[in-house]
Amino acid sequence: MCGRYYIEPDSRDETLLALLDELARERGNCEAPAAMRLGEIFPAQIAPALTSDGPRMMKWGYTGSKNRVINARSETALEKPMFRNSMLFRRCLLPASGYYEWQRTPGGSKTKQKFALFTSAPLLFMAGLWRQEQGEDLPVFVILTRCAAPGLAWLHDRMPVILPPQAQRAWLNKTADPAAAMALAIEEVDFSPAG
Repeated sequence: MCGRYYIEPDSRDETLLALLDELARERGNCEAPAAMRLGEIFPAQIAPALTSDGPRMMKWGYTGSKNRVINARSETALEKPMFRNSMLFRRCLLPASGYYEWQRTPGGSKTKQKFALFTSAPLLFMAGLWRQEQGEDLPVFVILTRCAAPGLAWLHDRMPVILPPQAQRAWLNKTADPAAAMALAIEEVDFSPAG
């Protein structure tokens, strides 16, 4: 968790439309906005993010020693050298319509059932961390995860830290306590089979 998320390309959500408009104005006609993903977003793709300085386009995943690191455990991010400075000074929000998880089908089959997970709002905001890496044109981000809410533990033991509106401003505030914002994380997440 979380290995894929999605932004509805036809979303009429005013917050998302304003964010995309601001990114388009800021970047003009350069290549990056065209490379930004809507729809299903995979690791290493470019997606919109909100920072304390406003919206930015970012690439999903920190460079790790062996693989791209796409998630960080919220409980230990301050202890890990890879995430500590980002947790203190470079927090972001990742807008999404929802995210995906997979469950193995019964009977020992190797096939998996894909599920879409979402909230009642048309747009949710996942807590993330970001940094600028050498050799990358754009900043890179990871999504913070936490233990799954009781109603989702059957599907996966982790879920993204999804912040409600009252915690989002504090999350982006560099002087605010990140733990206090994460303590308000949303527990109620709906799900349905996805194609």
